[in-house]
Amino acid sequence: MTEIVVALAVLAIVTSFATVRIVTARDQIRLTNAAAQFASYTEKTRIDSIRRHGTLGGGDGSVTIKTQTSYQVFSDHNYTGSPTPRDFSLPDGVTVSNVEVTGATGTVTANKALPVTLSFDWHGRSTESFRITFTNTRGQETVVGITTAGEVSLDRKAITLLAGNYGAQSGDTSTIGPGTSGGTTTTGGGTTTGGGTTTGGGTTTGGGTTTGGGTTTGGGTTTGGGTTTGGGTTTGGGTTTGGGTTTGGGTTTGGGTTLPCTMSLSPTSSSIQLLALHNGGNGNGTTTVTVTLTNLPSGGGFTAVEQGGGSHLNVTVSGNTITIKAKSGQSNRGNYVVRVTPSTGCGSYQDIYISVAK
Repeated sequence: MTEIVVALAVLAIVTSFATVRIVTARDQIRLTNAAAQFASYTEKTRIDSIRRHGTLGGGDGSVTIKTQTSYQVFSDHNYTGSPTPRDFSLPDGVTVSNVEVTGATGTVTANKALPVTLSFDWHGRSTESFRITFTNTRGQETVVGITTAGEVSLDRKAITLLAGNYGAQSGDTSTIGPGTSGGTTTTGGGTTTGGGTTTGGGTTTGGGTTTGGGTTTGGGTTTGGGTTTGGGTTTGGGTTTGGGTTTGGGTTTGGGTTLPCTMSLSPTSSSIQLLALHNGGNGNGTTTVTVTLTNLPSGGGFTAVEQGGGSHLNVTVSGNTITIKAKSGQSNRGNYVVRVTPSTGCGSYQDIYISVAK
C-alpha cells in the first residue's frame, strides 16, 4: 500500500506539471495563430488593393482595428470587383494591447487610441508604418509589423537609429549625422563644390545646401527646386535674388516672404466614407464640394475630372465650387473618384470619393 500511495503521488505531480505545460503551450499557439491570421488578412488586403488599383476599383484596401478584440477587413473577399467590409474577432484570451504608429514625418505615436485604420494604395504602400502587439492572459506577446512599403512581418524587432554622427565606412566619402561638414556629397545626381550638400540633383557652388534640384550660388539654401543667388532661401520652387525667402512658389526680389500655397476640400471624403448620391429618383442626386486655395499665386487654379476614363458623373467647376451630379441609369451606379488637381506650387492632388446608388 505504501508503494502504491508513493507511485500515485509521483504520478499526480508529473501529471500536474504536464497539464500546466500543455495549457501554456495551447495559449501560446492560440496567440501566435491569431497574430498570424491578422498578418495574413493584412497581406491579402494589400494584394487585393494592388489588383483592383485601389481607389479606381472601389477604394483602397484597409484593415481597421476596431477594439482590443475585433478588427474589420475592407477587401474584395469574393472576387466580384466590389470590396466590402468583413468583421473578425480574436480568440478568447487574446487582445490587442498596443498599436504603435510611425507617421510620414517620423513621428511615433505609442499606444494609439482605437480605432486605428491602416490602408494600402494601388501600389501596395501605406502612408504610415505600424507595430501591433497581441497579448494573451499569461502576458505572452507577439508583434505584427507593417512598413510604409507594405511589408508585413511577424515578431520582427524594430530598427532604431540613435542620435549622433555615424562614422564613414569603407568606400564612403564622409560621415553622416548632425554636424557633418566639409567634403563632397552627391545623392541622386548633381554637383557640390567647396562644401555643402546636394540631394536629388542640382548644383551648389561656394557653400549652402540644395535639396531636390535647383541651383545655389554664393550661399543660401534651395529646397525643392528654384534658384538662389547671393543668399536667401528658396523652398518649394520660385526664385530669390539678393536675399529674402520664397516658400511654396512665387518670386521674391530684394527681401520679403511669400507663404506656401495649400488646397483643402469641404466636405472631405475617403475610400471608406464616400459622398452618397442617387440616380433613381430617391434622395439627393447632386452634391457640391468647396475648394479653398490659400496663398494662391497669380493665375493659379484647379481642375476636377472623373478618374478611370469613365463618364458616370457630370462634373462642373464654377469659381471655387465643384458640382457633381449622378447620371441616370443602372450602368452609372457604383463607386467613383473625382480628382482635384491644383496649379503648380499648391501641393498634390486630392480625391473626392462618390458612391452612386438607386
